[in-house]
Amino acid sequence: LPVEDVFNEGTDEMRDPYRQYSLQWQLQYQDDSRLQLVLSHFQADGSYAGGVADDFNLNEPRYAALMLEQGVHWHDDIDSQVQFGLQDWLLLSNVRPFTSFAVGSISDPPSSEPLYFKSEVRTREYWMRWQNNWFLSDRNSVQFGLEYRNPRNERVRAASNYDLSALTNGQLPIAYYGNFDNSISLGQVASMDIVGVYAQYQRRWSEYIESIIGLRYDSYGGIGDNTSPRVGLVYHLDSADTLKFLLSQAFRAP
Repeated sequence: LPVEDVFNEGTDEMRDPYRQYSLQWQLQYQDDSRLQLVLSHFQADGSYAGGVADDFNLNEPRYAALMLEQGVHWHDDIDSQVQFGLQDWLLLSNVRPFTSFAVGSISDPPSSEPLYFKSEVRTREYWMRWQNNWFLSDRNSVQFGLEYRNPRNERVRAASNYDLSALTNGQLPIAYYGNFDNSISLGQVASMDIVGVYAQYQRRWSEYIESIIGLRYDSYGGIGDNTSPRVGLVYHLDSADTLKFLLSQAFRAP
């Protein structure tokens, strides 16, 4: 595939090879217990990134998740589930970014090698959910529950064959390393506590009409909290067609 060559006039042929592996495994015991494992690994070498198609470029996200679900019978009219989970993300990225000048011309020692950039981002999250469906009668039910999340930045680092700090701050001359042994941190190791609580009332007025009204509260540590309402009217025209009138407010933390 021809793409614009940012270093020379004309175009350059771009390759886009990639490999992808995934595994999904689930173990279930009766109707109450379930264990699930998900693994995913994607790797693209020599792709077009930062305005340059180069063999050095790499995009390699890795993902792993483990989830345990258990049914809890604490009331005859309430179906309850408790879920616990762990998610782990790792993103490895190599880029030869476009620069309007040869970085090696202002380095010490001078070099003809272009600027190369490596980054590693690792995040991990622990979470739990408690979900309930309370059948008040044949036409009335209440859904309620809570969830807790603890996402954490485990590692955010970058490395280059040149001194990134000096290059960013314009401190000349810029040290040329010739390797990637000198890495810098791009962010602090930090975690956040996230709590959500919700409740929803659902009523079936007839064979065709049902209504929903609900409320959700979210609290994000260090960011703030929010209360989100939700109301809806559902009309079943027939077994295949449904009309929904919904008014709701969502919240997504920055």
